Amino acid sequence: MTAPAWMPLYVSDYLADTGHLSTLEHGAYLLLIMHYWQNGSLPTDEKKLARITRMRLELWRKLAPQLKDFFDDSWRHERIERELSEASDILSKRSKAGKAGASGRWGKRNADAMANASKCQIPSPTPSPLPNKKEKEEKVLDRADARKRRVSMPFNFPDEELKSAAVNFWQVHARPDIAAEVDIQADQFRDHHAKTGAIMADWPAAWRTWYRNALKYNKIAQKHKESGHEQLARVSANLIQEFRSNGRGNNHSDQSPSPELPDEDDDGRTISPMALDVLPRFGGSH
Repeated sequence: MTAPAWMPLYVSDYLADTGHLSTLEHGAYLLLIMHYWQNGSLPTDEKKLARITRMRLELWRKLAPQLKDFFDDSWRHERIERELSEASDILSKRSKAGKAGASGRWGKRNADAMANASKCQIPSPTPSPLPNKKEKEEKVLDRADARKRRVSMPFNFPDEELKSAAVNFWQVHARPDIAAEVDIQADQFRDHHAKTGAIMADWPAAWRTWYRNALKYNKIAQKHKESGHEQLARVSANLIQEFRSNGRGNNHSDQSPSPELPDEDDDGRTISPMALDVLPRFGGSH
């Protein structure tokens, strides 16, 4: 049975039963009963229950005994079971009444149309059939059912198969950098939808949209382009190092010729002889 989008909450009854709960316990209990209403039951696995309440497992274990008082040993809630049954009866009665009313209205219109047609003697070689109202009604009901089928994010979603599909997609589009971080992308997907409390009818489709958009939102980092001043500084530093190692850093002056004294520019700054041949490439000597 698919639960309706609304859930009855009798405030006076709720406060009377939960007056002893802390703020954190109130939040956990509401998440539990809302999941119960949406899915018809609760899992018994403590890890899944901790995930439903958005808690770490250690914290869940501390609060679970207090919240367990509202459920039986299999985490079944008597009040919610009763409300779900009543809601199902109401929806069933409304559906039957709606179908009966629609059938009555269209049946009368078809009868009136046939009566009017019999009075008119104008021949119609290609009569236009009346629209199939039953098919239209079924489409409307199908859309309504699709909305009712929306559920919260499944536990441990996306699974390994869906993550593998994402990796293949990124590799085909030459983005191995994103493929290498598939677990990070999955965590971001889970955190985003858990924070918004999203419910969907097709979670795999939501994951496909996510990893396709990752191409747009994860741009390739551009390599740093060295400027002219940076090139000049780097070349000058290399020349100074070379000058020191070949000239002043050589203590055996009798075995190698002494380097020429450096020239000076117009401002009195010394320039290495080896730099004089390189500096014009960068637009000047200083």
